Amino acid sequence: MLSILFLSVISMVNPNTASTKSPEVIPNSGFDIVSDYDDTLKMSNVPDALKMDTVFRSLFSHKIFAGSSVLINALVNSSRRAAENESQKQIRFMVITGSPPVLKSRIDSALTKALFPDYYLRLRDWSTETDLRAYKTKILLATMNRKALLFGDDTEHDPEAYDDFQKLRPEMVLAVYIHRITGNDVIKPGQKTFLTPFDIAYSEFQAKRLNEEQVAAVAASILEVEKSNYGNILPNYALGGCAKRSERTCGLTDMTVKGAKLVELLCKQVADRMEEVCKGIENNAAELKKVERRDIKLQQLQFNSRAP
Repeated sequence: MLSILFLSVISMVNPNTASTKSPEVIPNSGFDIVSDYDDTLKMSNVPDALKMDTVFRSLFSHKIFAGSSVLINALVNSSRRAAENESQKQIRFMVITGSPPVLKSRIDSALTKALFPDYYLRLRDWSTETDLRAYKTKILLATMNRKALLFGDDTEHDPEAYDDFQKLRPEMVLAVYIHRITGNDVIKPGQKTFLTPFDIAYSEFQAKRLNEEQVAAVAASILEVEKSNYGNILPNYALGGCAKRSERTCGLTDMTVKGAKLVELLCKQVADRMEEVCKGIENNAAELKKVERRDIKLQQLQFNSRAP
């Protein structure tokens, strides 16, 4: 079991009092991976936060999107290899969540169970940090001292917060990846979207931060999911994300790179799998609509039968 290093919320920089002056950049030290938690790593359905099933997922479910921990581990390993000396090979993975400190143990449990690498966890004090976008931007400005990959989703304010940070510190951002869940038109210029962690791995292969073996491991974590468990790849509530699946296409610009043919083949296999997954989600949504229409008709008939 991987050992996990936790920093308490109290011991971390308080975003309310932290200086807006950013720390100095550590040269030749690899890169960091910064990620949101809900609906980026873990299935939560944040847009429907008042529904009972959403409350259950937030409080009790440990359901992580298939392939997420494999991708993060691969990126962390690549980052550490890029560092010039051992003193720079510290924790590379930070999770910034809008969740309150009361959920820390549940988040820790979910990340540990899914075998994510060592990480820093940043939680939000809801009594003082009421603006989620400003909170995330301030955390990034106060803590980042290496170039970073930023992961988020389209359910809340990740695209805006990451865009704010990138405008202030453009030299710090290697890439921004936004998980397609709602399909809302919130993606900022230069940001990339993903439906599965493989989409990120594919782009990172092109950026030469992942090799073909690492990409293959991420692909396997998705392709090996049984049909009965397709919900581990993408849940039914990600219907809007499926509607945007055409945003992701295969087609490496340089097929002479070592492993390019394998990666391109895997891309097509994952694309086929996601077409199957999304068709299932769309069919399920259509069936639910039929049930809703039938229920409405029954209610109308019952009302009319009682009318004088």
